[in-house]
Amino acid sequence: MAAQLDARLVMARIAAMKQLRSMLPSDAAVRGVVAAIAEPFYAAAENHSSSVDAQLLKALTAAVHSVSSSATQPSSPLKARLVALTPPQPCVSVNAGADAVARRRSQTPPAAPFAVDALIVARAGPYAGHPLAFRLVFNAPYLSSPPKIRCRTYALSWLFTGVALSDRGDPVAMRRCGVEFYKFLLKKSSSPFELGTVLTALADALEPGAHPFFAMSAAVHAGRLGVIDKFASLGLAKLLPSTAQTAFRADGLRAALESGALPRGALPPALVAALLEAEQLRAAGSDSSAKTPLRELCEPLDAELFAVDLFEESFAAALLADVDAFEATGLPVSRPNSMNKYGVVVNDVGFEHLITTLQRFVLQPLASALYGGRAGGDPAADFDAHHSFVVRYDAAGGDKHLAPHTDDSDVTFNCCLGRRGFEGSGLVFCGELGRPDHRKHSHTFAHRIGGCVVHLGSRRHGSDTIVSGERCNLIVWCRSLAWRDSRRGAEAWVGASPGQENTASDGSRAPRGIFTRSVQSSPAFVASTRVAFAPAETLSVLSVWARSTSWTLDSLRFASWKTTSQSAT
Repeated sequence: MAAQLDARLVMARIAAMKQLRSMLPSDAAVRGVVAAIAEPFYAAAENHSSSVDAQLLKALTAAVHSVSSSATQPSSPLKARLVALTPPQPCVSVNAGADAVARRRSQTPPAAPFAVDALIVARAGPYAGHPLAFRLVFNAPYLSSPPKIRCRTYALSWLFTGVALSDRGDPVAMRRCGVEFYKFLLKKSSSPFELGTVLTALADALEPGAHPFFAMSAAVHAGRLGVIDKFASLGLAKLLPSTAQTAFRADGLRAALESGALPRGALPPALVAALLEAEQLRAAGSDSSAKTPLRELCEPLDAELFAVDLFEESFAAALLADVDAFEATGLPVSRPNSMNKYGVVVNDVGFEHLITTLQRFVLQPLASALYGGRAGGDPAADFDAHHSFVVRYDAAGGDKHLAPHTDDSDVTFNCCLGRRGFEGSGLVFCGELGRPDHRKHSHTFAHRIGGCVVHLGSRRHGSDTIVSGERCNLIVWCRSLAWRDSRRGAEAWVGASPGQENTASDGSRAPRGIFTRSVQSSPAFVASTRVAFAPAETLSVLSVWARSTSWTLDSLRFASWKTTSQSAT
């Protein structure tokens, strides 16, 4: 059955690509769409000159200004749907394909690719009233090919599934736009790759009846949002007012605190001061890995293992009270993972925008200060996703300990929220996955309320048995696509060579994610789709490319999410 399903999906992908070829004027245009779907998201173009990059940046800047101005006009198709649009910025970390992540925080002049972030909302249906964030990455000369498009909002995981190729390093959800969306886009205009046309297509895709593939995702999304909206309507949560608009428009920690995107009093004053100083140093082009007050604020526990006071106790208590209030409602609960039977995914409660703001202005600079200078590369170069959840360990009943494991994250932040008086339940650390000491004990961390331990996701760890009381922790798995799609990142991620599974005798595995491909395409293979070839060869290459990915688990995942959404409603 699985093999038949795979075969049908592969043939559907090939058929979609044939149709796409008939809609485009040249093989170059086909290759541009294939690159938008299949290349590593932050891949840098080969042989780009500074003049070409300068022209692209100038054209994008003008396009953003034009779209932002026209979107306020009554006749604009983006009226009341384009909530916010950022100027183009060079991507902080760029996937170099096969070798390394190149860090470009202060390169002059700026080099492609450039990213534009957009916040879009629908007029009706499940996407109405809940703006969704997209990132558009432009690499080729403007208008010559489409941008790569990825949804940055956790809630939109299945919008553009259809016939698509997911990010090799983005196992949480298939967030990239696929063939079906680009076919949808090509029907919109004779100039389909203009910024305004692309944004209009994204907005239209959110509306009811846009496309059968999109409708399936909308149904899943509706169930999830129904739970979030129901909890918000009860008025039980104290920290939920943080909105997508507020979080998206904040341009720094001070603005986030002043706007309420991050609650005032959430962070210790010493941490706020160090973070603000770090922002000033970055703006001045200083090396984030140098000794700074932010790095010195963190206590080194062991090699690449740190502790920091992240939250004030009052904020930790308020966050825990909101999670308690949600679980007391009896609404459907998304459990954190396959190992923790108690706790809740806070993104499914309504805290995604709060945690995203925390990641942007607190966790990202902390991780950069701690890991930016490591010899093996920088896993914290540019966080662009997170999986955030609260776990519970209760001596009276429930989870009492957690077996050693690694996280599906690049950098993990594990912060204790409470409760007062618990005993035991220390966090036990071994070495990093794939190294000789990965099963050898190196440190045991004693939790304290508001205190946070920071470690690489590939660091093996587990929780000791809780002796008395209850311990609740907020855990944020931070992920960087650029790091994962680099060779060093892939090796660190799987604990071995890319494409190899690393399974231990106790069943623990390297953090490849819950939903991974049975055959993993390499950066070199993906890059091979960029070479010049004739039309007949186009379909041959695409046929091989289509067969390079197993869709079985992706299909099973949709069935699982669909079931969950139906139970939520």
